[in-house]
Amino acid sequence: MKGRKRPLISGEAVSAAGFLTPSFVGLALFSILPIFGALVISLLDWDILTPPKYVGLANYATLWNDLINGETLRQVLANTVYFTAGTVHEIDFHSSPTSISMFVTTISIPATTSGSFPHPGQTNRSLPS
Repeated sequence: MKGRKRPLISGEAVSAAGFLTPSFVGLALFSILPIFGALVISLLDWDILTPPKYVGLANYATLWNDLINGETLRQVLANTVYFTAGTVHEIDFHSSPTSISMFVTTISIPATTSGSFPHPGQTNRSLPS
């Protein structure tokens, strides 16, 4: 048996690659590419209505300055408390742990927590005035 060489790629490896390829394609399309897309968009000054303008790390500098000043931190904490209170209320409201009650809770959470707080110095345009 010393003279017999093993193939570099066995039939099992080819079959495994065939079965795993769709999973890796899905992972790339729906996880990895959106992450890189978000990274690219974060480097732009773009409001979707006007052409994007490259600003580099200026967006991150603005975010850091807002965090240092406390404005953004207060906003994040306020939103977290608001959304958590709405979620806990919905889960408590549907206290029986059946699949129907969990489904109703999941569906009704956006209605309960649909309000949002405007950033300090801005108005919330989603609410009627």
